[in-house]
Amino acid sequence: MAIVSRDDDHPDAVPELTRQIRLEQAYEHLVARPHYWRKQLSSKGRRLTVGQLLAQMKANAWGIEEASREFDLPVLAVTEALDYGNRFADLIAAEAAEDARAANELRAAAP
Repeated sequence: MAIVSRDDDHPDAVPELTRQIRLEQAYEHLVARPHYWRKQLSSKGRRLTVGQLLAQMKANAWGIEEASREFDLPVLAVTEALDYGNRFADLIAAEAAEDARAANELRAAAP
């Protein structure tokens, strides 16, 4: 059975495949944010990438519930971030390395 959303006249014949291609559809609390090089998903309604959330959890030794409280996020949002982080650890690490490189470049250029 095809799925048709209210605002789409074209049914999705293979929704499982679509969720694999457009990952933001696989998660309730994660969305893609337009950025010229960053590709990882972010928390819906926040300027917080999955990598930033997971880095804070690791640095502060927070579990799911504590991170949920600290960031005022639903537990499911943190759980989804952990799942996404496990699936795309290489992407998150590459983007963190690019952030660090850009920050070092800015520091070196400062007077």
